[in-house]
Amino acid sequence: RRNFLLTVAMMLGYNLSGTLVIANYASEIFAEALNGHTDGARGLAVFVGAVQFLGLISAAVLVDRIGRRPLLLGSCFLTFVCLYSIAALIGLKSALAPALGELHTPLLLSLMVAVEYAVGAGLSPIRVVLSAELMPNAYRPLGMALGNAVGWALALLSLFFFPVLSAMLGGPAPQFCFFGTVVA
Repeated sequence: RRNFLLTVAMMLGYNLSGTLVIANYASEIFAEALNGHTDGARGLAVFVGAVQFLGLISAAVLVDRIGRRPLLLGSCFLTFVCLYSIAALIGLKSALAPALGELHTPLLLSLMVAVEYAVGAGLSPIRVVLSAELMPNAYRPLGMALGNAVGWALALLSLFFFPVLSAMLGGPAPQFCFFGTVVA
């Protein structure tokens, strides 16, 4: 039971880390951050997906050098710090944008890219490997299937409700705080 709950927790951590939201709504988030200007924001979904893929390639190189646990913990740490920072940049835009000037949007993009890279380099691959190793052979297929199903169901709910919640909450900042809390 403990191993199954740990598997579910890792699946939830990945699927509620905000990577799906970033990949699918990056252009809308940036359009809002840029006060409705969408120039250059349309190709962001492809770009952030490519960055996560580069993170996966990095994981293959790093996992044997630094170990799975440090890679997973480092990935989670970087992810939740970046998610909270994204929430602050979006939520406190009226206060931070004048202070940051033209750096506001590149900083927001950099943080989103860092989330995608960090998740791709640690949280994404390690959760599958550890989950498979934690489950006894007799229960592995069922445990992995249920863990993935729970994680993906909640990820899809967060993905589909992102625009609705953003409208209700006055923007996406609270959701990025939620994602950061889940990963933390």
